[in-house]
Amino acid sequence: MMLRLILRYYEMGLKVILPLAMAYVYLFPVSDAIPLYWDWVKGQVPYGVLWTWLNPYYWVGDFYQYMIFLAVIAATAVNWVFVKRGRMPKWVFYAGWITSIVWMRAGVYQNVTVTLFAPLSFVYAPLILLLVLQKFPIIWSFPDLTANAHWRCAFDGAQPYSDFASPTGLMCSSPAVRLDPALPYLYSYFVLAFWALAPLVYWHMRYVVAKMEEAKWK
Repeated sequence: MMLRLILRYYEMGLKVILPLAMAYVYLFPVSDAIPLYWDWVKGQVPYGVLWTWLNPYYWVGDFYQYMIFLAVIAATAVNWVFVKRGRMPKWVFYAGWITSIVWMRAGVYQNVTVTLFAPLSFVYAPLILLLVLQKFPIIWSFPDLTANAHWRCAFDGAQPYSDFASPTGLMCSSPAVRLDPALPYLYSYFVLAFWALAPLVYWHMRYVVAKMEEAKWK
């Protein structure tokens, strides 16, 4: 009873804090627009073809940010419908919303759509492919998926962190930069890994429980 009461007040707090956080992100945006613009100019955006379809005009600073902001509002509304229908766990709904806010506040709007549909994979498992097909720079070349500038930018970059302050920003950073625990990039991969693995664990646990129930009635 006490735990349920604590969770209830915790949820009430989230219902107040998260809309305020959305308003703050909208009013005081942080942008990573310069590197994205130069990725577009050089034809080396380090994401999949699907990502470019879901992120039109990613090279147009403010307009792109507002478009992503509206996409988060729409996705949050859709997810809430599934919560009310009992098809999506509440913690998944709030975790997805928080993740989108964190991406926007950190200025990495390009990661928003990568995880935007992840909560829905708790409703329909194959939707997890939307994360994979967006984050990995695939389908740019075939049959050799690695023979393109997008793949090289994502996995074979050579820029040091000092280029962060350069006119074009940090685009194709080196693996040493991406995996440095003193920098934020590594931790963004942990977030992405969570959203890639959590739905798989969730569906596996549901399968195990269903099998246990089935065995109990035999």
